[in-house]
Amino acid sequence: MKASALTIEAIVVPPSTHPVHTETYLNALSDTEWSELRAKATRSRRTGQPALLCGDCGHSVYGRESSNGRRHCFHFGTETKDCRWASANASSFRSIDANKFQGQQEGARHKQLKAMICEILELDPYVAAAGIAPERYTKGRERQYAFPDVYASNCYGGPVAFEIQLSTTQLPTITRREDFYAQNDIRLCWVISGDRSQLDRRAFKDIYLRNDGQIFAVDDEVLAEARAANAPRFRLMRLLPGPLREGLRPQWRERIVTPKEIDWGRPGDRPRSKGDRFDGYLEKLVQRDTAVSHLRREFYSALTDCNQDQAGVSWDSIASIVGGASWSALGDPYDTVRALGVLATVRRNELTVQTKIEMSNLPHLVNSLLLEPKERRRWSRALRSVSENWRPDLLSVPSVAKKIERNLEDAHGDPGNELLAGSVFDVLFPEGAFQRLKLTEDGKSA
Repeated sequence: MKASALTIEAIVVPPSTHPVHTETYLNALSDTEWSELRAKATRSRRTGQPALLCGDCGHSVYGRESSNGRRHCFHFGTETKDCRWASANASSFRSIDANKFQGQQEGARHKQLKAMICEILELDPYVAAAGIAPERYTKGRERQYAFPDVYASNCYGGPVAFEIQLSTTQLPTITRREDFYAQNDIRLCWVISGDRSQLDRRAFKDIYLRNDGQIFAVDDEVLAEARAANAPRFRLMRLLPGPLREGLRPQWRERIVTPKEIDWGRPGDRPRSKGDRFDGYLEKLVQRDTAVSHLRREFYSALTDCNQDQAGVSWDSIASIVGGASWSALGDPYDTVRALGVLATVRRNELTVQTKIEMSNLPHLVNSLLLEPKERRRWSRALRSVSENWRPDLLSVPSVAKKIERNLEDAHGDPGNELLAGSVFDVLFPEGAFQRLKLTEDGKSA
């Protein structure tokens, strides 16, 4: 079948009512945002709150990615006959999965990993006493049920379901499992075999890109170390920023950890490392580099003084070290200084922009100096990510929330200046760096 037969050329992204070109909109998203949108659109079939609509028939659609990385949209299940972009040959998710497994429900490697997980968990007498079972019938609310690969009844603070991911499991299956466990207060730990080459596949990205770039693994080395210690061990695999002076290109890092090094979370959570998250790790890299941290302070000082020339010098100096767009590529210097001054004000919780508006009236400052001037609205998404980390109360102010929503809707898929700016922006504003990731086929940052 030709690719065009599967392509929905225009979509509507609620709350907007205006169609946008599908691939233009989808390709503007970071890899993290793309994974989150795919999950949200897939869940929308059950929630009745569409995340993506077909621009022709108006029915709910979901996001797909071809083997060569092409992002596109597709109708759910049986396609709508009156839609010009419908395909009569659509397969259901279950039949697609069956084809990929060639009718086999479980392979030898899958069974081996289940046995490994059970043996590792049984090395903790308290976890073992509470009960460990493979393929345990797990009844949930509203007559739902699941058969987790391994179920531990009381594992470091509550029940944990261990689900093994070895194949290109369809996203509806992934989100269905995640939703079931979250709704029933069961923590979910996705586990892979430790083969790093799997992590470039879309089905794996859909898991770890929605968990701060983290996923767990078990293999022969992990099992051997657990046996030697007579205590559970797991392999923690993390996507983290690379060296500052090599462009911060994300790198996979891994090590074998003890259960105490894992934040098992609250009921319904997904376990992850107790260490810094991606953005926090990046901030520490900046702080440890004396020259770069000094340049960042100089940049903030230039914003405070509205000194466009000095701000440009500091920006370009950082860009020469870590990479990213030049100061001149960001647009009018005055508007850039004003917009970034607002972002720095939110991040530092002190005035870093020339204005008579006091810090106590931050919503008015944000509205007047960034969200309202048309030349600065392309920084709206950056404002949202910085505010989520430092001033979430700001996003609950109706005037601010409405203006951000309006600006993002009017952008029609424009990636925003922060994505175009690249690594230099991540150094100056690490908050949201993980959300801005654009990965190449080898899993590294574009």
